[in-house]
Amino acid sequence: MSLVPTALNGLSSLTNDLQRIRQLATQGANGSMTASATSTPVKANQSTLNDGSTMGVTRTSYWTQTTVAQDAYFTIDGTGVTNSTNTVTSALSSITLNLSAACVARTGSSPQTLTVAQDTTSQASTINHFVTLYNTLVTAMGTLTAFSSTATSQGVLLGNSTLNMVQNQLASIVATGVKNGNTTTSLASLGISLNADGSLSVDSDTLNSALQTNQSTVASLFNSTNDVAEQLNTNITNYLSTSGVMQTRTTALNTDLTNLSTQQTSLTNYQTQLTSMYNAQFTALNTLMATMNNNSQYLTQLFGGTNSAGALATNKS
Repeated sequence: MSLVPTALNGLSSLTNDLQRIRQLATQGANGSMTASATSTPVKANQSTLNDGSTMGVTRTSYWTQTTVAQDAYFTIDGTGVTNSTNTVTSALSSITLNLSAACVARTGSSPQTLTVAQDTTSQASTINHFVTLYNTLVTAMGTLTAFSSTATSQGVLLGNSTLNMVQNQLASIVATGVKNGNTTTSLASLGISLNADGSLSVDSDTLNSALQTNQSTVASLFNSTNDVAEQLNTNITNYLSTSGVMQTRTTALNTDLTNLSTQQTSLTNYQTQLTSMYNAQFTALNTLMATMNNNSQYLTQLFGGTNSAGALATNKS
């Protein structure tokens, strides 16, 4: 049964990536802006120092400052921005600007153009990876519950109520999708279909088209409250928690194994005692039979038998 928690953990780790899709999907349409830097070609907060001695003296008393340290200065769509370093993380949300000499337009007439576009390739890759991991889980559960009329053995968890519950609940989540009021958005709108065997398949053309032209659907499926990732994560977390169905079932099975082991030990002890008792009884019976055989021979010698008169009969005559 360890295959199921392992696969569930793998699927759970993907929910973080699906939440990243949510962030990308809600950042809006593609956009562009211009950025330019106009200043003297110096690095942020650094000074150019010159040795004041023609003799190459390096003592600081001979140094003179020829250029004052400056913050980086640039404009974004005409708005001036300063920063203490050439790596700027606060000017644009979720965007890092790395300023260099190549970016500098001394007159401001040749600004750099920064285009911010949605990374649909990364989104598609993450969704396909999610489908792969989900199918890995379905395959593992299918192996554990396999049935064949011609096989000599069946899946070890065939008919197990806990595993059946997990299968049904996960399948229900991916089949139902996300409800928003009276509207339901399903994964099928992204080209993700639920197959008869419980696995998922992806229509790449439908998926890429939705990512490029229908980001509102993507945002709906991966929202911040009841999206597919959140539903799966909630269920999987409950399954794998210390008080979840997996641990509860595992504890019950371990208790059963302990009880069976105890019963086996008791049965072995009883078998040993019974064997010892029967051996003692057999030995006693064997001793009794030997004694009775000796007595029989003695009585025959004394009283005679079928073919002999015996000692008493001989003495009488």
